Amino acid sequence: MSRVRALVAAVSVAVVATFLVPAAVATADAPTTGSPGSDTRTSRAAAATGSVLGYQCGEGVCLVDPDVPGAQPVVVAPDGRFAGVTADGRTVAWVQPDGNLVTAPTAGGAPTTVYTGAVGFQPVISPDGGSFLWQFAVPVNGFYYTYRLDVATQDVYGIAACSCTVTHGWAGPTPIGVFPTDNGRPSRICKLDRSGDSSCVAVLVSETRGQLAFPDGSADGQTYVASVDVGGSEFGGVDGPIALFSAATGAVVKDLTSHPNDVTPTLSQEGDRVAFERDDQIVIVDVATGAERVVGPGVYPSWGGTRSQQGGDNAAASVRGTSVRVKAGKIKVKITCAGLGECAGKATLGKGKAVLAKKSYAVAAGRTATVKLKLTKAGRQRFARNGKVRLTLSLRGNGTTVRKKLTVRY
Repeated sequence: MSRVRALVAAVSVAVVATFLVPAAVATADAPTTGSPGSDTRTSRAAAATGSVLGYQCGEGVCLVDPDVPGAQPVVVAPDGRFAGVTADGRTVAWVQPDGNLVTAPTAGGAPTTVYTGAVGFQPVISPDGGSFLWQFAVPVNGFYYTYRLDVATQDVYGIAACSCTVTHGWAGPTPIGVFPTDNGRPSRICKLDRSGDSSCVAVLVSETRGQLAFPDGSADGQTYVASVDVGGSEFGGVDGPIALFSAATGAVVKDLTSHPNDVTPTLSQEGDRVAFERDDQIVIVDVATGAERVVGPGVYPSWGGTRSQQGGDNAAASVRGTSVRVKAGKIKVKITCAGLGECAGKATLGKGKAVLAKKSYAVAAGRTATVKLKLTKAGRQRFARNGKVRLTLSLRGNGTTVRKKLTVRY
């Protein structure tokens, strides 16, 4: 039994006795209890602002700002099933142990109950926070049903049915789902909607290499990501390399990873990075460079919010060594870039307000580069004779300033 099938069965068996599953593309029964109300839990400490990555951490739900080096996850709920974060990064959702679906501000605050009916497998909030998707498996007929909840109206209705596992996600306001190879057709990412006669209202992506799973769409509507079980059969697994697809053509743009155990990808709001799950660890890959970073233990990530500084604050520059030498009017320093993004900015060497050497720098993620600082007029005068002096090297970039004392020989 695949990972997804095992999880679906575990959740569905627990609730199927109390939930009447309608026919495909039909309206489900109304919730069994009243309108949403406030939860009585006390508010938690404020979480990180800006970019917010949420995920299932053990039995609980965690948030972290992946663009802050060394940031520690905030536990939203010690016990709950994670249901995603909104595109603006301001709202997190989860299913409580009592079965209620709740949302809460990522910046801190008490959760609010938004639905009290049965919630199935893989609950995921829409980018605007107004809807949810989930799935149920029905043992008596072997079908998997995908449902949508519209929070404002409390309307719950089916949007897909299949004798196969249909993993689902969002592409902006549009629910999407993956169907496996069947009847000679390749695995597909489809638009899901109750308006059509077929569960697959429109084919968005076709993949001939194997089985797709866990689709996600970019905020700008240009791309999709999904895991690809290369060579997998209809009833195979859902893990595999993470691939990027064009929304315009439906074709694969590139494989972002090559590991066979990658799954549940989620795009950053900028579309330049993808978080995913690998062997119970949350990993981030840079779309352009392929550089990877492990966030920490967890599964089923969801990404909202944007970086405060485009292209910068998920990287941290540092200086190697403690001693440098003036040679031919230049000073060589080694700068190391940690993180996923490029480290870029201006390096200056001096004392107080006096700048004796300077140079702009750009170092790729995970690399060390030698940067040659050029002496200023004040520097040429200061280093005209032999000696040594203790000065401060400053790296200004990526939303921060790094300073280090260096011994300069001349």
